[in-house]
Amino acid sequence: MIALLKELTLAEASSGGETSVREILSRELQPHVDSISIDPLGNLIAKKMGSSKSGPKLMITAHMDEIGARVSSIQKNGLVSFLKIGFVDDRIFPTRIVTIHTSSGDVDGVIGMPAPHLLTEAERQGTIPVTKLAIDIGAQSGEDAEKYGIQIGDMISFKGQFFRLKNNIVLTKAVDDRVGVLVLIEVMKKLALEPHKATVFALGTVQ
Repeated sequence: MIALLKELTLAEASSGGETSVREILSRELQPHVDSISIDPLGNLIAKKMGSSKSGPKLMITAHMDEIGARVSSIQKNGLVSFLKIGFVDDRIFPTRIVTIHTSSGDVDGVIGMPAPHLLTEAERQGTIPVTKLAIDIGAQSGEDAEKYGIQIGDMISFKGQFFRLKNNIVLTKAVDDRVGVLVLIEVMKKLALEPHKATVFALGTVQ
């Protein structure tokens, strides 16, 4: 179970780009349900029939996405500006390693911040707004950044690591809601072994 939790949490899937988590969820549920479908938005719907046609219908859900960002513009100097996606605390952005997911492949970068002498006193003492941060991918100019496939709207996700701390505690990203996805998988696995009248729908939701 820990191995699966690691795979789920390290998958990069901010809102609107849940493909990697959906593929894991589909793979894990496939042997234990009667059908799996994907709706036009990208929600995964797995169905496990009950023994009674008149039995209740139950639905359990877990969202597959995580907080992240999207490319908002490319600066002339090659830095990449971004908008945050989801409820993200601005304090976590500076120095974070990220992946920009482009149509031609993934591009790694780091979120830089202005030098202290370029910040206001309030910014030095508090939180630097996202509008003053940018991602450095190593590009030398805006044209150089575009050469690597960077486009406005590209999904940005945080690079993750997975550590096991003392007392069976794990340290990783996207625990909300990949633990929920893991629980959904385990419930459906156990349900497949137990007789039940209800038809159960398991949903991995997007956005």
